[in-house]
Amino acid sequence: MNGRRYKRGRLLHQSESQQLVMMKMMTTKAVLLFLALVLAAVRADVNSAEVTGSWATQAVASDNPSKTGDGGPLRPFFRTIDCAGAGCQTITLSFYTKEAGRCVLHTVVGEKGSDGNYQSEYSGQNYYHFLVQKPGFIVFYNHNVDANGQDTHMTVALAQGGQLSDTQSASYADVTDANSISRGSIQQVASHEKQIPMSTSELTEEDMKELPDKD
Repeated sequence: MNGRRYKRGRLLHQSESQQLVMMKMMTTKAVLLFLALVLAAVRADVNSAEVTGSWATQAVASDNPSKTGDGGPLRPFFRTIDCAGAGCQTITLSFYTKEAGRCVLHTVVGEKGSDGNYQSEYSGQNYYHFLVQKPGFIVFYNHNVDANGQDTHMTVALAQGGQLSDTQSASYADVTDANSISRGSIQQVASHEKQIPMSTSELTEEDMKELPDKD
């Protein structure tokens, strides 16, 4: 009798443990779903007036420095961002990259999906959204998947009218960390890289030497 009672008790204990595990899993899923909905709502709330305008890249961070380092295809030097439609449904990004010693201007158009992410084709597929939107300072997150299926997760800090303030730099480092990208990967953009005229589509290495030195 005692053995049977013990066995039943053990089975009951196991059943309760399984129920607890299932409840925890359901709770976790509910929390993740809630967070996903919150994030989607935040991503959907784009202030066109704060985003549209002339911008300069101040810093880049990623989990794939070879793509975002000097000369990398995912090191964008921004010039302008334009919004169209309610809540910036369509976004147009104007930026240049250095390719084989030349600076090439790109114009990329993105459409916002139901999850709040924009999608554009450039050096693969890109899925991105804004992390920070403030007057004169924005940060966005991008997930790039290249033609070989390689993933790059990155953040980019943009500013208007000068370098980032200490507060803005700290905010950028914090949101970069919060998105599972090490703040140790943050690369500051040299001042001469930000001073290339927007109308210039190509510059040789000799042209680059004539640009102002870094402050």
